[in-house]
Amino acid sequence: MFDITLGIITRNFYTIDPVDKFLDNAEKNGHKVNNLVITYSEECDFALVKELDKRVRTFAIKTSDDDLKQQLIHRGMDKEDVDTLLRCPMYKNQKIVPYGKNRNHTVIQSMLINSDVLFFVDTDVYPWVLVENGKKNFKEIDFFGSHIKYLSDPEVKISTSDYSGYFIIPPMDFEKMDNFFFGLQKENVYDFVRNYREHDCLFFDSYENRRPFETNKILGGNLGIKLDVFKEIEPFYSNCFDFGDNCYLTRGEDTVLGLKIQSHERFKAMDIDMRIFHNTFGNYPDIPDIRGNEAIVNRFYFACVGWLGRNPFLNWIKGEDLKMLEEYQYENLLKSSFEASRYFNDDRFLDLPEILRHTYDNVGVMIRDYYKFKESWFKLMNKL
Repeated sequence: MFDITLGIITRNFYTIDPVDKFLDNAEKNGHKVNNLVITYSEECDFALVKELDKRVRTFAIKTSDDDLKQQLIHRGMDKEDVDTLLRCPMYKNQKIVPYGKNRNHTVIQSMLINSDVLFFVDTDVYPWVLVENGKKNFKEIDFFGSHIKYLSDPEVKISTSDYSGYFIIPPMDFEKMDNFFFGLQKENVYDFVRNYREHDCLFFDSYENRRPFETNKILGGNLGIKLDVFKEIEPFYSNCFDFGDNCYLTRGEDTVLGLKIQSHERFKAMDIDMRIFHNTFGNYPDIPDIRGNEAIVNRFYFACVGWLGRNPFLNWIKGEDLKMLEEYQYENLLKSSFEASRYFNDDRFLDLPEILRHTYDNVGVMIRDYYKFKESWFKLMNKL
């Protein structure tokens, strides 16, 4: 029915796990994956690519590499527009790869080979679900078939869902944590995290009690997209920003896409309520201990900074009062950043109020960059 591409983005491609699990899942359930697109930013084991190519037509794309750029120029694109879409910025002689550009390399390659549907999965998710039925166990699913069931509806351009496994915010509890989450614009998850003793921040799949619904929340690691949607709606967008001696990636590369499709008169996105398993911290079933694991602290810190980088742009897109939100969020972080720093034993959290100020002060830069990206994107669509 559909020409299907499986897409994965990663810093280094050194293992076929979990790609092989998704290909096995497709074969077991009678689905043909026509193409595999691996987008990597640093290193790739081409022996693995060669092995995978025996099973499915495989493309390994390095971000900012010349090959994809030349294909677009050959199609009639100006170099400046190609750079807008694909070039990754440099910071201290190191390539910085925004999440949006990472995904869009995969999108563009999939469109160039005339694929119909692109499935994105992350390197730490698997085609099974975690359920609780007296005890915790895994259940097999038909990953591709479950998505295709909804994508077969002409109006549904995107199918997605959340994850089972440990939440990206691990268990934590400190004074003024409510202020901290309000400052991060994460107030919707505060109660869940605050009550972690009831559930350890572990999510389960509904399994036999699924209730799909229309959504504007898109999850990039559990995602199916009919690629023709990008003829009318721009794809993933995110950016990066400097603060102090560091360059940070903003989160929420799928935010604009979710909001755009929600407001479209003909298209819709469906949450299929199928929470594939996310081995969030790489050591399930161990309960994540943020105070005893430096890697988890680092991951959470960079997530916080990424949310702060995203929030002004998100609020602008939604038409919110930026000045009012900036002051509200700044005051909340000012009240709570010391407590967070002390709890995590990490002075970097003391910088969050000023990082917030910096991102709101520079939201105009991100807005101009977004408009430039959008213009270049639709120039490309006119060439394909």
